[in-house]
Amino acid sequence: MFVSRLQLEHFGLLDHFETELYSRNVLFSGTGSETVAQAVRLLCGSRFLSSRQLRAMLQPHSRLYAEIKTDRLYRVEAAGGTTQWLLKASDFHTGADCTQAYLDSVACCAEEEAVSCFAAWQKADFPHRLCRYIRAERENDREFRKSTAGAGFTDAFRSYLKHYIRHFTPQLLRPDKSYRLALSPTGEFTVVRPGASDTVFYLSDIENRLYHFLCFLNLAEFWAGFEAVRDMHHVQKPLFISELFEFLPQDTDMTREWERLAGLGRQIFISISSACLAPKRLPDMQTIPT
Repeated sequence: MFVSRLQLEHFGLLDHFETELYSRNVLFSGTGSETVAQAVRLLCGSRFLSSRQLRAMLQPHSRLYAEIKTDRLYRVEAAGGTTQWLLKASDFHTGADCTQAYLDSVACCAEEEAVSCFAAWQKADFPHRLCRYIRAERENDREFRKSTAGAGFTDAFRSYLKHYIRHFTPQLLRPDKSYRLALSPTGEFTVVRPGASDTVFYLSDIENRLYHFLCFLNLAEFWAGFEAVRDMHHVQKPLFISELFEFLPQDTDMTREWERLAGLGRQIFISISSACLAPKRLPDMQTIPT
């Protein structure tokens, strides 16, 4: 999936916003950055926003528009007032209505969608999500069954989960320390020190944020790997990252993490509150003020 054009009218904090997108790595900066990111998620078929959150973003005559490439090029529009909201899609070239075909092509389970966004990361509990995946079958977790559209209870999923945990290699948390991200047999991501038997119980604010982000990155890779096994035609929807780079020193080396994100082949949208906080060392980045 690739979003190539975006337009907002009377949505959230913005009365008007439009831009052309040419990069897979997009940085929205400014006070409206989160508003734009939420609009992109909606146009990509996200069900992440609750009805209450959506109502808070809507104004009379709100309208969103995007040009999105999946199996074909679509014009996608969402419009309505504070009491209704309707998404429509049409073929870019013919204008023929393709709403259902578009929604079918971008559909993904709620769990995969939830781990595609690094925001409100403390509530997301990325370090323990694989623990739930392991327990779900044993405890007959109906909510997990629903959030994975049944996939979490298939033999393919259980087999892939066991393989992923068994073959996980510890990863360096940051270049200037020996701390490493490890994965326990129970599915918990922890931070350990080489040669020590215990986990690291104290992390600085920066280390803690990097720890959760690395868990998020691993979960994105986990779902990419599973979908590659299950459905080779699965549409790779964008990743959304906020509440990260503005809290890190600008010289923080994220080269390894960025290379892994790029390897997923997904468009990435980063939101920061101010252009002066833009991260360094991120290649091929299109920066768009909001």
